Amino acid sequence: MATKPRFKMSRAQRAAQFAPFDALSGFSEAIGTEGFFHTRVERFLLSEEEAFMVNRKLCQLKKGKAVSLSYYDNGHYHVISGLIEKIDEIYRYLVIDKIRIAFDDIYDINSDETGDEYF
Repeated sequence: MATKPRFKMSRAQRAAQFAPFDALSGFSEAIGTEGFFHTRVERFLLSEEEAFMVNRKLCQLKKGKAVSLSYYDNGHYHVISGLIEKIDEIYRYLVIDKIRIAFDDIYDINSDETGDEYF
């Protein structure tokens, strides 16, 4: 009876055999996201002047324009940069990188282009 030749296993392959087993799959991810929910902050209200400036900047935005904006979502403040994919003035939201952001959640807008009158 002929035996198959055995090839020497690399150290990485041998180590993979003895890798620790995750008995509670998904537990480490759940622990990691728990901190996200404990760090929530309340939304602060913009002053009339700040709201006026954000509204003025919103009026200047056009589809395809590169912007960086700060917005509030689900207890956290985020900053996103990218091209505006859609602006819906009726339902009052815009889309950047497939993320829908309500006008009321925006608290700062910066244009990536230079030479804009209001930015």
